[in-house]
Amino acid sequence: MFRNTRRLLVMIGVFVLMCGVATVPASAAAYPNKFNPSHAAEWAAQNYTHVYPSSWRDESKGNHCAEFVSAALHNGGMPFTGNWRPNSELRPWEKRDKKAYYNARSLRNWLTSNGWVDEISLNPRNWQSYYGLNSQPGDIIFYDWTGRGNYSDVHISMVIEAAEQGLNVVDQGAGTDHTYRPWDLGGLADTKGKRLVDLHPDMQVKLLRWKR
Repeated sequence: MFRNTRRLLVMIGVFVLMCGVATVPASAAAYPNKFNPSHAAEWAAQNYTHVYPSSWRDESKGNHCAEFVSAALHNGGMPFTGNWRPNSELRPWEKRDKKAYYNARSLRNWLTSNGWVDEISLNPRNWQSYYGLNSQPGDIIFYDWTGRGNYSDVHISMVIEAAEQGLNVVDQGAGTDHTYRPWDLGGLADTKGKRLVDLHPDMQVKLLRWKR
């Protein structure tokens, strides 16, 4: 009788697992414990004026916006992993230029797919659109210049201050060695004094806000 009872219990356990009755709801995704967004913002504020060669830059080519934000994240405690690693961390036989580290759109996708950030659309013509969103230093701003989702026409930067006049962000890019602009987009984007919305009238902007 004991043997039959044990067999019955095993069968019930299998049935429960198959039906999903015993499943536990997944907890909300959280970024690695060692990472501190405010520390990443502090590093970004201290290093955005450094031009190549500099201690954080791993490559001397192309657009450095994603690499700069990636370096800030790592200096804020984000551990290297998988597709998010600089070339200096790769083994000789591994493929170089991991896209999640060096490419703005891939970096954004890496952050969102891990469930670490909330992606919120902002109005680039209304700097007050970020009010009430509780953005903090270390959050990330993602720009789609054409608004069409093109893979290459994008940019990424880091929030270092949520001020009354807008989100102050820092970045590095191909056009200039470094920039510092309030997110109201009133800051100069080129030597002709044009604003970003003048240069890219169809642009879209996303706030990647860490799930704190």
